[in-house]
Amino acid sequence: MKLSEMKIDEFVKELASDSPAPGGGSVAALSGSLGAALVSMVSALTVGKEKYRDNREVMEKTGEEARELQTRLLELMEEDTKAFNAYMAALKLPKETEEQKARRKEAIQEATKGAIDVPLKTLEACRDVAALAET
Repeated sequence: MKLSEMKIDEFVKELASDSPAPGGGSVAALSGSLGAALVSMVSALTVGKEKYRDNREVMEKTGEEARELQTRLLELMEEDTKAFNAYMAALKLPKETEEQKARRKEAIQEATKGAIDVPLKTLEACRDVAALAET
């Protein structure tokens, strides 16, 4: 089951368990997605109000961008756990022969790149959410 499809209490219980994933990266992405949802909510509450008619286009665009970021951050929530699991799997590869050691080393390097890339993408998306919130 995808993390984003879990009930909140189930996700929290899984997070509190002895399982190393989901972890901080998934929580960061979820938090960013919730922030984007709040920006979207404010935009939706603003659009259509006579008092804010001069800002309608900006608020509609802000809401659309916030919804896109909300979806992207939920995807990153899943990707973070997958990247961590790939790293852990690479660490468990056999290392008896020189060929196995070389394959394992390469797999660890690739998995490390993925494990670094996802949090960076999460950070960038959260930065974009923060910028939208200032709109």
